[in-house]
Amino acid sequence: MKPETNFYIFDLQDNSKEEIYQESLSLFINNENITIFILDNKKFVMKLNYLNFLKITNNIFASNMFINQEYSYDCILNNVGEFSSAIKNDKYNIKYDYNMTRKRWNILYNSNDYLIHFLSECSNGKIIVTGEYALDIYYYIKKYGTDIDILIIDNNNFLQISENYEDYYVIDTNNMSIDLRRKMIGNNYYNRLLDICNLVEINKFRNNYLQKYSQNFVFIEVPIINKTNKSCIKNEMNFLCNNNYKTILKSHIPEIVEFNKKFLGELYSYEMINDICFPAKILIVNGLLSQQNFENNYFHVISGKRATLHNNENAAGCINFYGNCIVFGQMVDDAHTISTLIQDKINEDKYNINAINYGIKSNNLSEIIRNINYNGIFSSDLNVIFYNDTEDDLNIVKRLGINRQYKLSDLFNQKNLDNCFLDTPLHCNYIANEYIAQHLYNKILKRWLKEHSEVSSKLIIPKYERNLYENNKYILQYMEVLKKNYKAGNNGGIVMNCNPFTNGHLELIKYASNMVDTLYVFIIQEDRSIFKFEDRLKMARESCSLFKNVVVLPSGEFLGSAMLFPEYGSEKTNVKIDCFDDTNFFCKIIAPSLDIKYRFVGEENNDFITRHLNDELKIELPKYGLKLIELKRFSNSQGIIFSASYVRKMISENKLDSIIDLVPRSTLRIILENNYIQKIQQKFNNEIKNTFIKEKK
Repeated sequence: MKPETNFYIFDLQDNSKEEIYQESLSLFINNENITIFILDNKKFVMKLNYLNFLKITNNIFASNMFINQEYSYDCILNNVGEFSSAIKNDKYNIKYDYNMTRKRWNILYNSNDYLIHFLSECSNGKIIVTGEYALDIYYYIKKYGTDIDILIIDNNNFLQISENYEDYYVIDTNNMSIDLRRKMIGNNYYNRLLDICNLVEINKFRNNYLQKYSQNFVFIEVPIINKTNKSCIKNEMNFLCNNNYKTILKSHIPEIVEFNKKFLGELYSYEMINDICFPAKILIVNGLLSQQNFENNYFHVISGKRATLHNNENAAGCINFYGNCIVFGQMVDDAHTISTLIQDKINEDKYNINAINYGIKSNNLSEIIRNINYNGIFSSDLNVIFYNDTEDDLNIVKRLGINRQYKLSDLFNQKNLDNCFLDTPLHCNYIANEYIAQHLYNKILKRWLKEHSEVSSKLIIPKYERNLYENNKYILQYMEVLKKNYKAGNNGGIVMNCNPFTNGHLELIKYASNMVDTLYVFIIQEDRSIFKFEDRLKMARESCSLFKNVVVLPSGEFLGSAMLFPEYGSEKTNVKIDCFDDTNFFCKIIAPSLDIKYRFVGEENNDFITRHLNDELKIELPKYGLKLIELKRFSNSQGIIFSASYVRKMISENKLDSIIDLVPRSTLRIILENNYIQKIQQKFNNEIKNTFIKEKK
């Protein structure tokens, strides 16, 4: 095996078919983006990418799969090397990341229960999460879940799923195809998070739009594989260019250059080729796909939309075109995109309608649907959606229940389209675009324009309010704990981390307890501090035993947790803070359950996150009839303010005598008994070491 950047080469003279299969399997599991070349005595046999490897997995390397070609070993290496260099230099290769990254997840789904309804129906109430950000999904399901049991399994141990959890619904947050993993563990319920999110969007689109506004949509099926021999570049030439349109256009092989001239026709020039290969990026804006704004001699993208020429100033409606390269017009200038050609026909017939190009290179039907779901549609518009005849898109069309769609393959079969496609019908030239525009206008759009009568237009975005608390079994369990400790009266509450419990905490509790009938002190249950929860709870309970009207409780799995308030306890000052869910949980769940009318906090001048929380509480609590009481920080006789962070600092510097009058005796005892001095000093030393390494770099 000889590796060439993202390429691997096997020769049957050196490896058996079984060895090649096992090695390929291992390589594809770790990286689905590689390409494998198989040779026989330095003669090309076949090229494998991830998808066609899957197709032949059940009949591994059968003899009839090996079809000898005329390409030599040297020819392959030369082309592989050239393309590898292009990838390395990012000259031709632009990566489109449509994965469900943590950022996209947080923007689109983390603050609503869209997925919970879907998971409740299909999971049988038992879910496993694995992958890079499994903890985020774990928190999400616990936050919104009703009767769902959830486990986390380390990504490196995913084979355990087949051994112990066959009936569990598995969510993999890793952004890679999982067909091989599904085969290996034999679990048909093994799904990528992205695929689940896509199914949810499909259901929303069908229920909110297609069932109510089907007249506003037209679906066009585009073949991605050409069925004729003359329309596209020859397969062997495409292979030599690694199936990459930019490499084809940039090629100096005479036969390919001649084809390019025929393909681009009157638009052919080196400037045009350079502009086509311009590395325009696909952006994720607010969780949704968008084309990057850019312009050159032939292309103009403004506000994420490819320019459509000759639009009307005060149009009464729009025809919106969605799709990938064929809609965007990857191989043509602004004047020859499908949207511009149709706009010209609209203007000729004197209709006051605009054609809008929402095409995004390498887009897919799932992403188109997601964009429409979040941006909405206008009642006066027609939305023309181009999708591919791939298995994924066809399954979506079937799930949407679309019985009427138009197939461009019918048009392509009727017309003489020699040299009109580069490597695929998605990459078509201006001649093909003119055929498509004429066909769509005459067969579909002209009738709609005649019938279109709506002057006023309204934006349609189905309203949806998130539901955080209804029937959540984890919250119901915690409410049972609150009920057992309920005492009627004019009560108050304090939420504390106590890392560790100090005399400042004690003074705040003493003051607050004199102002209310019962004071509930909630100790943050989640272990994100150097002092363990069980020790922090013990410190608080022992110190508060002096007060008859003080009840010390665990905060539960929600309040102050990473689930609702991920920034809480962080020492960073440059983070974006969102404590709405945490504040909302206190106001809607905890306060009513315990008759809490007041929440007490200590004034915070140093900790950025706690100060932000206090400011948020001042705004939100009055909305629920609650009052926030903020007290100045307490200090000792020497004027040193009681502070948990100051106590940790003194311990790290081995100044133990300095903390004696800063903490209660019970805290001091627990610190000594549980070896916290060594733990804090070790943490402090590690922080200094890491800071030194960063500064050195």
